[in-house]
Amino acid sequence: MTDAIINVNGDSVQMLDIMLLTTVLTLLPSLVVLMTSFTRYIVCLSFLRTAMGTQQTPPNMVLVGMALILTLFTMTPTVNSVREEALDPYTAGEITQEEFFERAQGPLKDFMIRNTQLSTVRLYCDMSGVDAPETVEEARELLRTAPGVKLMDDPAHNVYPMPVDTSNQDLVYVGRIRRDLADRHMLNLWCCGDQIRKGAAVNAIQITQLVIQKYFA
Repeated sequence: MTDAIINVNGDSVQMLDIMLLTTVLTLLPSLVVLMTSFTRYIVCLSFLRTAMGTQQTPPNMVLVGMALILTLFTMTPTVNSVREEALDPYTAGEITQEEFFERAQGPLKDFMIRNTQLSTVRLYCDMSGVDAPETVEEARELLRTAPGVKLMDDPAHNVYPMPVDTSNQDLVYVGRIRRDLADRHMLNLWCCGDQIRKGAAVNAIQITQLVIQKYFA
């Protein structure tokens, strides 16, 4: 089976490119909510409408449209950076798909870290009860002794956690711990867990218990 098809102009189109485009279009609403300023805009506009006492005027669709326009203006520098640093070299055949993903992460991560309050970062560090690790070795040692976590990280033998390994259990498998290529002060890792059992149920209960024990006990 070939890895390319022929488009209407007679040019070769990589199957992986088509799959990537389909995936991006499917995840686009989630990406807009999680990785842009859209959520802040829509929340502020909703609060403003409530404070004005206008009930449902303007309607939600108008608020969403206004939030999208404001998000477009806000994200234009970041999108331009992704296009210049990752998309243009990739379409020109100068870099591989792996390099494209690595380069595209940089501007997005810079935007999100600049717009994350220090108090929010400190909150998660305080809830964990430990200092943030600075090296890959420190992260491995910290995760090796963390409750509810199983470290599966052996790059020399290509041993990494997979979703099938975590089915029907509460443990979270962690691996592929590595230094971020875009920001040398950050570490990346791969987490796998049973999203129905651990992610949707047990995790919420454990977080609530931790907050009660730490701040209300």
